[in-house]
Amino acid sequence: MIMLDKKMKLVFTLIGSIFFAISLNAKEASTNLLNAGEKWYKEDLKFPLKFAREIKFVGDVNLRFPPGWSKSDNPNFWSYVWAWKIEDSDGLNESELKQNIEYYFDGLLGINNKKIKNSKRAKQKTNANFVLSRKSKMTSQYVGEVNTIDTRYTKQPMTLFVQVEQYFCEKENKSTLLFRYSPKPYEHSVWKTLSSVELVSVQCKGGTK
Repeated sequence: MIMLDKKMKLVFTLIGSIFFAISLNAKEASTNLLNAGEKWYKEDLKFPLKFAREIKFVGDVNLRFPPGWSKSDNPNFWSYVWAWKIEDSDGLNESELKQNIEYYFDGLLGINNKKIKNSKRAKQKTNANFVLSRKSKMTSQYVGEVNTIDTRYTKQPMTLFVQVEQYFCEKENKSTLLFRYSPKPYEHSVWKTLSSVELVSVQCKGGTK
């Protein structure tokens, strides 16, 4: 009977430890930044990112993928929406966007991997460029292009067109960025699909988006 009591105590101790670990992980869960349809695939991460350690931000990352985004014969192929919420940030300019997006795609697609570096298809790393299209004290908008290599599906060079909306909360020193990506030109209907995903209200002391 004493041995049984000891075993039961051990079981309850282990269960308590598991629930404690789960609660700690829950506290580290990424904040939901985006409203997307139920059929969209969701992925929530936090900075720093394991595959792109060069990005030095602290904060949340949300990704939302429309149905068919990974199928090369689907209109939604490689089209998706990101949101970044960055702590201790007064916003990113064109050169900062360029650098960090290049880090992101090089890491995501494994272009820093020695095997891919030596591939004939990977003669150069990701090259991104952004142009400021609109700016106010608390918001800014950019358009850009990301030239990279689709190491996952087609194994071919790829150009993604990008729209960026950025919101800066001065009192909290935080920035929220919304990215929309697609290899399709802006006239394509997929951009209407991407526009259906919106930021959850950007809360800022003294004001709301």
